[in-house]
Amino acid sequence: MNNLFFHGGDNEEYQTAAEELIDAVEPIAGFRPEDTIQAVSLLVDAYLKLTPAMEALQQLASMADLVRYREHDSD
Repeated sequence: MNNLFFHGGDNEEYQTAAEELIDAVEPIAGFRPEDTIQAVSLLVDAYLKLTPAMEALQQLASMADLVRYREHDSD
């Protein structure tokens, strides 16, 4: 298993990276994750929930580009 998921690493780089991950997830989750496992879990959950919305947004943007292309082509 990756070291990211173990607690109490004495490596300063690990501690810094873990704190940065937790700091980055806090505004997304609305609370401070207790550890890296919870932070990663919250990120995966957010990604899974946002994926359909991002796909729909991409389709909408593609349709808007097509409409602009057609309007420009008809000029």
